[in-house]
Amino acid sequence: MFRSAAHALIVLCAVALSNWVVVARPQFLDDFSVEEVTDWLTEHNLGTAFAETFEELQYDGDVLANFLKPHEVSLTDFPGATRAHLGKLFDRIGKFSRAGVAARRLEEDSANVQSGRRLSKSSGTQSAASGIRILHNNSVISMGETGDVELVRAGPDRLATEDELYVQGVDVVRAAEGLSGGGVAWDFSHPASRHFLRSDTNFQFPAHFTIEMWVYPKTNAAGKYFMSFAAHDNFNCLLLQASGFKTYNDWHHVVVTYDRHALTVHDNGDVNMRLLYSEFCGTYNGTLVFGQEQDSLGGGFQWSQGTPMLLDTVAIYNRAFDETERGNKGKTCVDMKDSTLVTLWTGYTRGADQVGTNQAEVYFDGFVPGAVGNLSCSNAGVGEGEPGPSYDSYTITDATPAVGAVGWVFPGGNTDHHLMVEDFVLPLDFTIETWIYPLNVTSGTYFISWATENNFNCFITKAWSWEKPYEWYHIVVTWDGVSALTYVNGILDESIRYGEFCGEYSGSLSVGQEQDSVGGTFDANQAPPMIVDTVAVYSRAWSGDQITTDVGSPCVDLATPELYALYTGYSRGKDLIGGQDGTLSVSEILSPGQALTDGDSYTWFKDDVIFDLEACEQAQAESTAHPPDFDNSLVGGVGWDFTGDGTEYYLMTASDFELPLEFTIEFWFYPRSTAGYVMSWASTFNQNCLLVQNVKAAVNEWHHIVVVVEKNGFYDYTTTVYVNGTADSGFLWGGFCGNHTGSLAFAQEQDSVGGSFDATQATNAIIDTVAIYNTAWSSDRVGTDRAVGVDLKATDLYALYSGFTRGKDLIGTNDAVMWLYQFADGMTNPDASASTLEMISPATVGGVAWDFPTGQTEYFLQTSSITLPTTGFTIEMWVTLNSLDTTGYFVSYAATSSDNCLLLTMAGFDSSDIGVWRHFVVTYDPDADQTYTYLDGVNDQNFIAGAFCGDTGPGALAIAQEQDAIGGSYELGDEADIVIDTVAIYNTYWSSDEVNAREGNCVNLHDPALTTVWSGFTRGKDLVGNNDAEMNIYGWEEGASLTCDDYNLGS
Repeated sequence: MFRSAAHALIVLCAVALSNWVVVARPQFLDDFSVEEVTDWLTEHNLGTAFAETFEELQYDGDVLANFLKPHEVSLTDFPGATRAHLGKLFDRIGKFSRAGVAARRLEEDSANVQSGRRLSKSSGTQSAASGIRILHNNSVISMGETGDVELVRAGPDRLATEDELYVQGVDVVRAAEGLSGGGVAWDFSHPASRHFLRSDTNFQFPAHFTIEMWVYPKTNAAGKYFMSFAAHDNFNCLLLQASGFKTYNDWHHVVVTYDRHALTVHDNGDVNMRLLYSEFCGTYNGTLVFGQEQDSLGGGFQWSQGTPMLLDTVAIYNRAFDETERGNKGKTCVDMKDSTLVTLWTGYTRGADQVGTNQAEVYFDGFVPGAVGNLSCSNAGVGEGEPGPSYDSYTITDATPAVGAVGWVFPGGNTDHHLMVEDFVLPLDFTIETWIYPLNVTSGTYFISWATENNFNCFITKAWSWEKPYEWYHIVVTWDGVSALTYVNGILDESIRYGEFCGEYSGSLSVGQEQDSVGGTFDANQAPPMIVDTVAVYSRAWSGDQITTDVGSPCVDLATPELYALYTGYSRGKDLIGGQDGTLSVSEILSPGQALTDGDSYTWFKDDVIFDLEACEQAQAESTAHPPDFDNSLVGGVGWDFTGDGTEYYLMTASDFELPLEFTIEFWFYPRSTAGYVMSWASTFNQNCLLVQNVKAAVNEWHHIVVVVEKNGFYDYTTTVYVNGTADSGFLWGGFCGNHTGSLAFAQEQDSVGGSFDATQATNAIIDTVAIYNTAWSSDRVGTDRAVGVDLKATDLYALYSGFTRGKDLIGTNDAVMWLYQFADGMTNPDASASTLEMISPATVGGVAWDFPTGQTEYFLQTSSITLPTTGFTIEMWVTLNSLDTTGYFVSYAATSSDNCLLLTMAGFDSSDIGVWRHFVVTYDPDADQTYTYLDGVNDQNFIAGAFCGDTGPGALAIAQEQDAIGGSYELGDEADIVIDTVAIYNTYWSSDEVNAREGNCVNLHDPALTTVWSGFTRGKDLVGNNDAEMNIYGWEEGASLTCDDYNLGS
């Protein structure tokens, strides 16, 4: 029936491989008729099923697999089978499967191959079986074009092991145990002869990705490129160059990671950004090529730009490797069990994607031994590799601060109450976390609204999907660059999501109101009645298992490195760890101990809200914490971990930071290597205007670093670096150049103002606290080696970065940006406060006073632009006198209509007020158009030199000086000789009864009418609003002793 014995062998081989599915690219097909195949099968009692399905076989390879599965035929009767004959069989099956797509693996219990015979290569048929993959159970054997191979029965009930097969020349992908790659490489030694691996032109990178490969460059000459990603709008969207290899003619494990913030390149476990010719452009769709550089999408090769090289395995993951994975120096194999592996090109596959659908094409000289040699990828445990450097020992060991347990009441039914952050920029990936307490369930209301210029409903969450009101719900929204997910109490719940995220990152964030335009146009009918406790935004998309199921009061851990923006407590919309401040308008503020709602502005709810603090004891401690006080004014003790392996971790000021004329910078430094640069000051005229290098300090020890810049003359400066109290010029790469405007960076070196980092120049270190002073310290003040601790009472303190606040200037307006790997234990000092958040978000205020002496015009507290409330206002403060000088003025409000729109004189005081703390209040009644002043609750109009003129501004408010123009023009003799502790402004008029009720007590931070508070060591930062002021004082004094028990805030 068959034309030859070989012809018969082909079909018998198909049956003999009854428990194999064989896939190959179609090469050629002998013209076997349906009748011939049918007759032969009938003759051998194999039934007629084949004939009945033969036509279907031409369209579906699965039919062939199902037909062959029940049959077991030995090859022992057909000795001398050649590879060419087997190749014809592979080609036939490839033809049957439409385009040679892989058939499904046969069931686990299918019979083993009973026996095998040597398959020797015949001349003239070398391409017949190229690109073959044979899948058996969980194993895959890839057969190359060269060398003899043999199907081996290693025992009565098992196949040959991978080791046994490997010595026969077969590369094994052991999917069941997750080991693959290594041992086989493509030879791209002659790029001018058109050698490369190339994906389809519509290759799609994941939102986050890692590219892993083993490369054997044969040159590191300039102008050679070994990986090129060309997008439709940018042919050099991501380009790696061979000149970055420090060595060649050896194997390099190259890992490229992109986390939607920064791209890093590692070479054999070490960062090597010199391999990077062009950064990732941000376009995810295009063509990925290895061995060549693209000048057009998928081509335009200039052969002189190709890299002579060997390439062993390319793996692509849908996540960015972490520090340990990037730093792995012993990895030799790809773990196919990794669920994030999306593409794998390896072995003899000629570009077939082993795990996904990204088929590629490969042109090469031939196969050569790969990166790790025979058997390496078949040894147990190899796929995991050796662990890289671990930073577990550097993490925070003590309980880290947490925030929460302060509730904002939004009564609903109006457009007045909400948290609004305009001009907000979302991270590329983000998580938004909040806790809400619905007061009813009203259809058509919304509580999170993200609006952009192009889409007012870019993302909205519904406020009527709760099972019942009067319970706390933990809400989490995540966006990973692909999909937006919403969780309620730790469980995925899409019912609260109104629509998909529109993908626009710049806009306005509203909580408590739905926006019909960017930053406003609210509808009262869409405002839900609810209590909100804390809103936190993170710069990563949390996975499901990261989202806690705790539903009690929030516990936002300040040590979470991805924390991006934080709105909580009494701060009225201030971003406590970043620079994206908003505004908060509420009807009430609740906290543990003061959780009973008034119900004055609504009648449907008046009850005690329970804050379940057992879920977060640290939040309870934080909600009643005190800021540093007069007797305990040292801060420090929290470390920032900069790994030094890329460009993504740093502390850096804005590019228009102004250094004082002379200055001192101090910080505490824990190096883990002696490479890179510790501090970089870059100006427009000199990128290395001041550069401190990490060269000598003993590793894994804390060091106190002080940089002093002293002015000698015009553009003549002396720069001295002290290490542990001793001047050490070895740390100074370049002294101060004289340019005072630029950007200051730590843990990176700037090649231009505000960036252009080079990962090879980064520092692997922990830094604890950075303080900048506006004087040049003497060597005596630098002192000897000392524990961490910046004294907040230092009057020359100019900027301060410390604790968990992510670069927020704790005492000034020079906010910086900080990205770090993690928070770490800082330098130990039991006298220093590690939790500096209380400075800018206190639970109580008072106790630290500011000294404004007579005989000068340089000491004052002033905000140059403030708008007073139109509903009336009250200003309160605590004061004492240094001397009885009644000629000066201590409150001056200047507006466009009058520079004496409100002016208060010292003439109301007498000698009994010297050295005695008094409670002072000025309040304006808009209905009667009257201004009243009170001292210790007693009305005394002698303080009024000029009653409020009615102009609410914007204007300028000055304390301890008198303005002759908006924002200044102070005159000697008009100043006040006074000490002041805390200034608070409210948007309501106080009657005499309310003034008397407040006398002697501290500022009630629960009061929703409170709009501005200046207090403590923060040098004029508004602790509850956005009216930051400038403050210059002579010195600090111990403040008033205020009782706060009436407000349940502790004493």
